[in-house]
Amino acid sequence: MTITENGARILVIDDEPQIQKLLKVTLQAHHFEIHEATTGEDGVLQASSFIPI
Repeated sequence: MTITENGARILVIDDEPQIQKLLKVTLQAHHFEIHEATTGEDGVLQASSFIPI
């Protein structure tokens, strides 16, 4: 994904698919760039590859 016009990026870490989908849809509606992880370990790896703002 590219940085959105407001430049905000969020990493959503949750092991519940329904919660993850709800957060993704809601935050994308507000023009945030969303990255997702289903485990804490994956979240740490993703956070190290991009800087959530």
